Amino acid sequence: MKFKLIMILGFLMPITTIAQISEVNLTAIKKLISEKKYEAASNAATLMLEDGEQSILYDLRAQANHQLKNYDAEILDYKKYLTFDDEPKIRLSLAIAYLAAKDTIQSKKSIENNIQLHPEYLNSYGYLSFLTRIGGDNKLALEIIDDAYNKFQSPTLLFSRASEYKRQGKYDEALEDYETLISKFNFQSVFFNAAYCASHVGNYKKTLEYYKSYLEKDPNNSAALNNVGNALQEVGNFKDAKIYLKKSLEVTPKNIFPLSLQAQVAYKQGNTDEAFSIVDATLLFKSKTKVNSMTRGYLNIYEGNLIDAEADFKIALSDEQLERYALLSIAKVYIYKGEYAKAVQLASESIKKVDGQVSEAFNTRGFAYYMLGKTTEALKDFSSAIGSEPKYQPIFNYVK
Repeated sequence: MKFKLIMILGFLMPITTIAQISEVNLTAIKKLISEKKYEAASNAATLMLEDGEQSILYDLRAQANHQLKNYDAEILDYKKYLTFDDEPKIRLSLAIAYLAAKDTIQSKKSIENNIQLHPEYLNSYGYLSFLTRIGGDNKLALEIIDDAYNKFQSPTLLFSRASEYKRQGKYDEALEDYETLISKFNFQSVFFNAAYCASHVGNYKKTLEYYKSYLEKDPNNSAALNNVGNALQEVGNFKDAKIYLKKSLEVTPKNIFPLSLQAQVAYKQGNTDEAFSIVDATLLFKSKTKVNSMTRGYLNIYEGNLIDAEADFKIALSDEQLERYALLSIAKVYIYKGEYAKAVQLASESIKKVDGQVSEAFNTRGFAYYMLGKTTEALKDFSSAIGSEPKYQPIFNYVK
């Protein structure tokens, strides 16, 4: 083993066996990666490869190159690794590297080859589903996971299917899968997801049950506390809702989510001035999200102040996470104002932004079409609303 290698990696030791030095230096490279010193890790692996090829060195250098965004070099390293050992994990890493290099065709070919060679390596199915989804085929993405789960009955695949259902807004199906994970596989880590889906299907009893189960293990989780508060205010239990929202704020002061919910609770209790006071205070906080603007927009709609509501929702458009909701909310404002053509345009934009459940957007656009006398388009949208969410009632709802 060359002395220069030992010095570059920061070790000074007596001459010993190649195997011993290699093990020490492999550990050093792993440490460099863990410390995010990727250039040094890549250089060290390259020096070691001069003294003899080892598959693990190609793997480590590939990992470093990925972080350095040297994707072509990463691909070459993984290909070299596979000449030593055909591991499905490495084939998956190769597929991911191709995607990072913006070569989706080779990425798909690599993962499909992995499934053919190693059909029981379950992570491949999740990745193939992901590739299919970003390619625009949500239906096929779900079918890939569904077929794999039906074949292998793996909780990992069931979790992937539940996640895909949730992502596509199929909350009933997602909830069923999460409940199976809890009852059959004892996956207590999915209580939060189960609660989230239960709330979206309007089952607040289950929502509270699952969030409270989650809070038994993580009692200071601000998001869970906030969501319990939301569920409680949805069923009219404002007293307990305030308690949980207050707890959420104690954990994360100036968190605009529980503050915005506090404003909603105050409004529902008839305290209009207090509601506006709370939400206006949140607008003073520096926050990336514009949830506070959305909340004030809804309050203004409730008060019939369409001009201010529209202005508030337009502020929320600058938040990518809220854009689709803001577009839909502005569309509803235009319906209130009788500007149905504009409502159609904005609802259509909202539909394009949504990668999943869009029942309310179709319903809103359908109503606008109906008011324009375009009954064929209206009926088509109402049908789409039901198709996206079977229990959905296609009757335009101005404000939830």
